Amino acid sequence: MVTRKIQDQNSGDNSTNIQAETINISGINYSDARQIALDVYMQNIECLSTEAMDTALLRAEEFIDHFIERIISTNVVLLNELRFPGIQLLLFSAQKEYVKSGERFIDEMLINILSERFSQPERNLRQIATEAAVPIVSQLTAKQADILTVNLLVNDHWFMASNQNNLAHYLSLLSLFETNIGYHSPDISHIEFSGCAAIDPSSRYSPLKLLGNLVQSYPGLFYRGFTMDHFQTALDNSALYDDLLIPYSNDPGRMFQLNAMSPSDISRYLDAHGLARDDHKQLYDLQKTNLLSSDEQKKYLISMEPSIEFLFKPENSDLVNLQLRPVGVAIACANFMRKAGVPLAWPYRLRSAE
Repeated sequence: MVTRKIQDQNSGDNSTNIQAETINISGINYSDARQIALDVYMQNIECLSTEAMDTALLRAEEFIDHFIERIISTNVVLLNELRFPGIQLLLFSAQKEYVKSGERFIDEMLINILSERFSQPERNLRQIATEAAVPIVSQLTAKQADILTVNLLVNDHWFMASNQNNLAHYLSLLSLFETNIGYHSPDISHIEFSGCAAIDPSSRYSPLKLLGNLVQSYPGLFYRGFTMDHFQTALDNSALYDDLLIPYSNDPGRMFQLNAMSPSDISRYLDAHGLARDDHKQLYDLQKTNLLSSDEQKKYLISMEPSIEFLFKPENSDLVNLQLRPVGVAIACANFMRKAGVPLAWPYRLRSAE
C-alpha cells in the first residue's frame, strides 16, 4: 500500500504554501497552477495499491494539464480562482471522477463543466448547478448526455432557426446528437434517477415538439405560397402590404409569400409603416394559415438534414418530454461544447434566476 504524504512548507513570495489540507496561492502562473492542482489531488487521495496509485497519478496529471490548458486558452486570469477552497475542493472532486475510469468522455465533460464554473464567480443557480454536475457526469453514459442535449436544443433553443440558413445550421447541430431510445427506455429511467430530469406523466406519450415550436415561432419557414388573387381576397386593404410580398421560393413565377419569418417580423413591418397591430389581424392570420401540412413540414426538415428523422419516431418521444433540471442543463451544455466545439447559452428561464 502507498501512504498519503502531507508536506509542510515554508515559502516566500509568489509561491505555493501548503498547510495541511489547504493551499494558499499568490502570483499564480501555469507551473504554479499545475502544482496546486496536483497538490490538491495528492493531499486528498485515499490510499491505493502501488499499481493503482501509479495509474491514478498519471490520470490526475493528464486531467490537470487539460484543465489548465483550457483555462489559459479562455482567460488566464481565471487561474486566480484556484485561491479559493471551494474551487480546490471542486477540482479535487473532478479529478477523482476522471481518475476512476480515465475515459475521454468524462475528461472532456468535466473540463467543460469546470470551465463553466470558473466563468461564474458569483453565487447563483447556474454556479450551484454546475458544481452539482461534477459528481453526476461519471454516472452517465455519452448516450445519456446526448439525450439531455437533444432535449435542451428542442425545448429551449428552437429560436436559433430564425431563417432558412439558421434552420439548416440548427438541424445540423441536432444531428450531432442523434440517438434512439425506444419505449420505456432504461436510459430515461436512469436520467431521472440521477436527478438530471423528470418526465411529466401527462405528456409522456405526447407528439414530439420540434415542429410545434418551429411553426409557432417561425411560420415563415413553412410557407405554402399563395396567388395574388388569394392575397387580395384574404386582406381587406391588401395594398397596404404590397411591400411585404416576395415571390414564393418554390414557384416564383406564379406564387407569393410574406417576407416575414415570424409574427414579430409582421409587427415590425406594421410599426415601421405607422399601422396599428390590432387593426391588421388578417395579416397575422394569413401568415399562420398558408402553411405546409404537418407531414409536409416533417418531410421538409428531413430533406434538409436526413439524420434528424430520429426526432419524429414515436418511440423516441421521451427525448423531448423530459423536463431538465438545472443540473441536467449544465451537463447538456457541457456535452454540446464537447461535440459542437462552441458554448451553448443557458435557457433564459435559468439565466433570469441568476
